[in-house]
Formats: sequence, structure tokens, C-alpha cells
Amino acid sequence: MKELFQTLQDAFPVLRSHPLLMARLFLLALLLVGLYSAKGARKKICGPLFSKLCARIFVTSRWLYVYQDSNMVNDWKYYTSEVTGKGEVGDDVIWTLVRWPSLKPKDSFRVSGAVGMVNGIHESQAKLQARWKIAHDPDSFSVGPVPARGLISRLRRASAKMLQFLGAVDYKSGSDPLALEENKTLLDKDKELYAALGPGPEVVLEYECSKRNPLTLRNLRGWTAYHVKIEDIVIEDRCTATFEELSHLAEGASVRVLPFVQDRFVKPDLEEWKDVKDDFLHALECAYQTWGHDFDPVRLKMFVSYADRNGRKYRTECELEFDRFRTTAIVKCDPPKPVT
Repeated sequence: MKELFQTLQDAFPVLRSHPLLMARLFLLALLLVGLYSAKGARKKICGPLFSKLCARIFVTSRWLYVYQDSNMVNDWKYYTSEVTGKGEVGDDVIWTLVRWPSLKPKDSFRVSGAVGMVNGIHESQAKLQARWKIAHDPDSFSVGPVPARGLISRLRRASAKMLQFLGAVDYKSGSDPLALEENKTLLDKDKELYAALGPGPEVVLEYECSKRNPLTLRNLRGWTAYHVKIEDIVIEDRCTATFEELSHLAEGASVRVLPFVQDRFVKPDLEEWKDVKDDFLHALECAYQTWGHDFDPVRLKMFVSYADRNGRKYRTECELEFDRFRTTAIVKCDPPKPVT
């Protein structure tokens, strides 16, 4: 400690003529060292306060919805609903049109006394249709909860971060390690929406080798995936297979998709075109004719891209092994990787 103050005096000669300032700096250093050393006491004091505050932070009455006017148009609208008060009958409902993926408000309106009232539901539907061209179905499920907005919510998160720092909370121990780990993630501003809206989805690709048989996209876990698309397949200058983008794919759900195949050796005005334009097996035949060797199977890289509710993008890499002579196609998919 003496060496530290001697170094300070050498660096700042003015401290030699101000013993009172030196004493204050000495007391401050002792206080900081004492606080740093008393990790157990800090954890006992700040830990319970931190847990109680986290329980208040992550209670929200704000829910996210997504609407697509047509499957042929890549235009999604995201909007939220939140109730005033405790959500009792007669409370107001606030509808907000938000940007994706930041969820920042673009426009909003309030429907008075809408909670639990049939007239309130009808008024909400009429205003959503007239104002934002959204046909809202009151019986449809929401995407999920999103964190509350407002000054109070921000102050709570800031206070929790301060308690986290002072208490040096160990998230890998405690009576409920999973809850503590979740709270730690939710407190991180950059990951707040990601964690509040659930873990990242895992979309895989499946295919049963047969003529004009569709591919299957399946969401194994992690809540709903959005903007799901099989990336275009290009077989040199011979053939391409393109796929339409899906608006969303719920957890545990699957959907069958057909490609749009173009082969420069098959003209659109020929009768053969009708047989190959949506046949993925024809694209695999093109791959074998281009890259195949004797009786060896052809391995084709395929990618599925999608996003979670927070707009974070993921990419699943799959390898399809096509054996032309056995008429088999084995698909193996790696775990999804975030796209930075």
C-alpha cells in the first residue's frame, strides 16, 4: 500500500502538499478493498434483492403478433397488444405497430374498456383493419410475450444490473440455477428479447427420395422460426432449384415445400417441362450428371436460413447424399449456427 501511495506522489507531486487528500484517498482505497474482499456478505445482501427484482422485471402483459397479408408477398407486419392496469375486465388495450426486429413502435392506438368486452374486440378488429390493413383473429395465438416498455422497466433493469455487479452473483450455483441463468441472460440488453422470447429454433431438412416428392422443413425445438427459406441450389450453369420463403414455422411443426427447377436443356414450352419444373429429384439427377463419378453417390450441400423472434438469424447446414442407382437420398443436418 505504501508503494502505491509513493507511486501516486511521484506521479502527482501536488499530493505531497495535501496530506488531507492523501488520507481521503487512503480511506477510499481501504473501503474498496474491503468491499471487494467481502464477497460472501455482498452476495447475501444483494442476492435476495436481485432475485426479487428479477421476478418483477420479467412479468409483462405485452404480446407480439405477426400478420402476412398474402403468402405470395414477402411483407410481414408485427404488432403488439398490452393491457392497462392488471388486465381486469374493462381495462384498456393498447395496440402498437412495431418495427422488425427492434420492436420499436411505429404507431399505436388505445381501445377503451376492451378487456373482456365483445364490443371492444370488434372495435379493435375494425381499427386494426382500417389503420394498418391487419385482419386480426382474436382466437389466434400470439407469438409470445415481449419485455415491458417504459421508464419503470428500464430503471428496474438498471437496478438489477447494479445489484448483479455489487453482489457478484454466481449464476452457476444456487437453489435454482436454471432460473438464475435465465435471469442473467435477460438482464443483458443485447440478449434481452432473444431470451425473453425463448431459445433459438432448430429447423432441419428432410427428404424421401421419390419423383416429384416435396422436401420437408421441420422445427425441432426453440419456439417459432421466422422467414424460413431453403437457400437456392445452383448446379453450375446447368440447373437451379429455388424455394419460396415461409413466413413462420411453429415449434414441432413441419411443412412440405416444392422447388422451382430450371434446366437450361429443358425449354419451358416443351411437355417435359411440366414434369421437371417442381421435381427436386430432377435437380439431383442434374447434380449427378454434372459432378457424379461412376457408381459413387453425389453429396450436395444445402442450407436453411431463418430467424428467431428477436430477429437473430440462424443457418442450418445439411448434406444430402444422393445414390442414383439405389434411388436413395440421406440427409444429415448439423446444429444451427448464428449468422453474425
